[in-house]
Amino acid sequence: MNKPLGLKMIAWWFVVGGILSIALVLLLSPILAKEVNLSNTDIFISTAISVLIVISGMGLLRVKKWAWFMALALESLSLAYQIISIPAVKKTLTPPQTVGMVVGLALYGVIIVYLLRQDIRALFGVTKPKAGNDAA
Repeated sequence: MNKPLGLKMIAWWFVVGGILSIALVLLLSPILAKEVNLSNTDIFISTAISVLIVISGMGLLRVKKWAWFMALALESLSLAYQIISIPAVKKTLTPPQTVGMVVGLALYGVIIVYLLRQDIRALFGVTKPKAGNDAA
């Protein structure tokens, strides 16, 4: 099965990004706990989400249906979280942080749109039957 380049890029982005995120959180957790006032629960949740992202990326590379659903759910939740957090953080963001947030929002959106493309849905076996093919 020949996987589209975009799917490979997203999958590897998840795997590499997730692993780096896990490493950074675990290495920097003592500093983050003091400087940013992160609790152990925050650190655990961040690590757990990163693990799910890695698992999803590995599943996307293997074209597993569950991975498509997991990736779509993780990206949708991340997009929603970013949007919801804008009012709380907009006054404290520096210009580079603002650019980072906008890029993040755009990236979540692009990945969601890509995963919802008909050819990608068909690859994962999550397409709706076409009209006229109703099983009676």
